[in-house]
Amino acid sequence: MGVVFFVAFMGFLFISALFFIILSTSSMILINVFRKKGKFTKKRWIVIPVIILVFNILVGLIPVGFFAFMRYQNNHDIIPVVYAKSGEVLFWPIEDEVSTYNWFEIDGVKYVSYYGSSSEIRFQFDLDDSDFEEPVANITDSPEVKEEEYNLFGKFMMLLLAGRTKDKPEISTVYPLKNDKGVNLFVIDLNHYAFYCPESNLDSIKAYYNDFDNYDLQNLSCKYNVYTDENNDKLYKKNDTPFIEVETNFTIKSGIFEEIYGDVESKYKLKHFKIPDKYVEIEEKAEPGSPVYGFEERKLYAKSYDGKAFIETYTLMLIDGQVYIEYGAKSDYISGYLLPSELNQYLIDTVFAS
Repeated sequence: MGVVFFVAFMGFLFISALFFIILSTSSMILINVFRKKGKFTKKRWIVIPVIILVFNILVGLIPVGFFAFMRYQNNHDIIPVVYAKSGEVLFWPIEDEVSTYNWFEIDGVKYVSYYGSSSEIRFQFDLDDSDFEEPVANITDSPEVKEEEYNLFGKFMMLLLAGRTKDKPEISTVYPLKNDKGVNLFVIDLNHYAFYCPESNLDSIKAYYNDFDNYDLQNLSCKYNVYTDENNDKLYKKNDTPFIEVETNFTIKSGIFEEIYGDVESKYKLKHFKIPDKYVEIEEKAEPGSPVYGFEERKLYAKSYDGKAFIETYTLMLIDGQVYIEYGAKSDYISGYLLPSELNQYLIDTVFAS
């Protein structure tokens, strides 16, 4: 609702500015006509409309700039549609008069999204273009889908903020996924890659990728963020300072990954404490190479042996020589699970030394 009011305010600002621009311009034209006819006009009669005109042009640029920025944001990341050579077009099924993206059918087989029961899943797929085969079809909303009640307003907002409406259906591409399991798997580009498998194979695929035996739990990678002096508009920023993600690889002993993964609340004590001032100072200085939050952080990743998926731990924090498993943070305070001394020192010597 707040967004609607803000857009309405921007519209009011633009219309008001436009009104005064027209009024001041008309006044200037009339004054110029009177002067050409030799009629006396005071100097302020010209100066005042000019001031009003310039002021309202500046005011009018505020909503124009806002809507131009929103259009840019809503369009610059749009990926061009890839059309399958087969020319086959599928339609998303209809549930409760709207499209559902939880499943679809192709060649009489029902394919479901593996995210359908996310509570049972502890892995994520790690896919790139090299994992895809040539697209076999495209998929879009069924023409039978009923338009929403706020259709006219929705179309207006889409046109205003994106420069287009949804009169033209959004088309996605269906890619087969390379795999050695003998199962037809598909990925669809729904502004993100969504994975689909035959409904009859869903449980077995979940079981495979949920099983730690199918992951390399010793040769790991870790990721953490540090400030940088690079000048790149695409970089994320904290306190107006850009930072980058660093990834390193290392090897740990068997059983360590399992120790810091999963049900940590039943294994370790939760501690709440104030972040030491020295780390706050490091964060505020934001010098290149220093940790984004002042203290060192690491998140560990284990890759599946087939290279298609990974599992990750909670964030590890190193504060005053003690490693914690992050639980949460609020203002200057932080919460974390306290690791025992032997495991603590091992992680410092391996993970945080990488």
